[in-house]
Amino acid sequence: MSEMRLMTTYFSLYDGENDWEKILLAANNLAHPDLRVTTGKGDLNREQWMSSIEKFAKGGLTCDMLKFEAVPGGVKYEVRVHFPDGSTQTNASMGEFKDGKLIHVQPSEPSSYNKMFDGPIEQKTDVAVQQ
Repeated sequence: MSEMRLMTTYFSLYDGENDWEKILLAANNLAHPDLRVTTGKGDLNREQWMSSIEKFAKGGLTCDMLKFEAVPGGVKYEVRVHFPDGSTQTNASMGEFKDGKLIHVQPSEPSSYNKMFDGPIEQKTDVAVQQ
């Protein structure tokens, strides 16, 4: 299923290297022009989502792909997100497709997306303490 390949290609790029140009290409291949991503505070459109994923990539967010299952109309998936501050969060969602592109992301718990989409993703920096 090409939808599954589009999804896993996109998520696999949040591997710590987070090459923004590769993520941008994968996102453009994945996302429908009318994409909506549901959060606990409402829906994001494609432009808002693209702005957020740039923040994710450049901020050092990584993820583990836990489960991807093709279902009628889309892909059910679960990913563990690793934030630069060291915290993690597991999100289960349904990605709905139209014309071979992701048109709607519906998390099982919309408020779980608030941390990712509401605040800044600060890049973790390793600071050596001099004694």
